Amino acid sequence: MRERRAGFLLDALCAGADLQSKSIAAARSLAAQPGFRAVKRQIRGGLAERLERLALTGQDAFPALFG
Repeated sequence: MRERRAGFLLDALCAGADLQSKSIAAARSLAAQPGFRAVKRQIRGGLAERLERLALTGQDAFPALFG
């Protein structure tokens, strides 16, 4: 595992018991960055709009996403 971290495949290592709390803390830290929030909204915006339209029509969203 440490060699994967050294190769930049992992950001951090922690004990399994700490995984949830550390993951939530990392997500909150990222979400607190205005630029990160803006980019996530831009990336997810189109998908969220498509899913909302599908939900309003009563269509099953999953197959419709694939064409």
